Amino acid sequence: MAPRVSLCMIVRDEAAMLPAFLEAVRGSWDELLAVDTGSTDATPELLAAAGATVLHRPWDDDFAAARNFGLERASGEWVLVLDADERVGPALAAEIRRSAEDARCGAASLRVVNQLPHGHVRSSRLLRMFRNDRSIRFRHAIHEDASEGVAAFLVRSGLHRADLEAPLVHLGYTRSRAAAKHKKERDVGILRATLARDPSDLYARFKLLEQARFWSDRALWASAAAETAAALGEDGALALRSAHFAGELVTLTADGLHADAGAALRYLESFAGRIPASSAYELRRGELREALGDTAGARAAYLRCLALEGV
Repeated sequence: MAPRVSLCMIVRDEAAMLPAFLEAVRGSWDELLAVDTGSTDATPELLAAAGATVLHRPWDDDFAAARNFGLERASGEWVLVLDADERVGPALAAEIRRSAEDARCGAASLRVVNQLPHGHVRSSRLLRMFRNDRSIRFRHAIHEDASEGVAAFLVRSGLHRADLEAPLVHLGYTRSRAAAKHKKERDVGILRATLARDPSDLYARFKLLEQARFWSDRALWASAAAETAAALGEDGALALRSAHFAGELVTLTADGLHADAGAALRYLESFAGRIPASSAYELRRGELREALGDTAGARAAYLRCLALEGV
């Protein structure tokens, strides 16, 4: 008998998105668990009609807690985590099923393609599928992440992680949709509250910098960068030595601190060889060196970036 896949979601007022989502994801799940955090539209009814178990949980500004509320009730051998503004194509649906049936596989990353303003797209890999093990739970109140628990589970079990190739299209990163749902105010508020509780939370600082970049909010970017630089202190590389987001964090910090290319590059170079390898870090080093007329240095950085594709 094929392993069962529990699709776990968080939803709130997603009636406009759900019909296309449910159609696209058909065949990818055996159990659908949706945690509704306070919908006022037809979201619960649409999900129930599609065969979902709708769980109700009051919203408390904590995405990880809402995710974990659904995981606690999942009964399938596998968990698949998706959102209503994401689209699964037939090729990805087939890969999901093949991974679930692979006895050697313990988790899978999905290639998430984000639709950005002006027709641009940005791809990233996220752990969205894993065996249903009680040790795997989400962390962080926003931009929640289960990678720490997944990594520990894979070490214990001896199973491997698959990297699925077909895209998972994410529609929610367009500014018009995000603005309509007041995502900036919500997300920045949650991140500020998280940092008030724990100023040493570098992941929250990274995500606040990402918010500033996405919304092109230079005032927020400058203040978040200054606070991040202060939090890192004189030996920021030590605090970031095992952080998978280190390269992106220092890149965003450099750009928030310094409008001058030379000053931004000097800040980046202070971390060279002292943080985990990062394509984003090398790309920005190349761009800054090119702006300063150092074509050889730019070329070397770009080549390092290409060699690190996906990192």
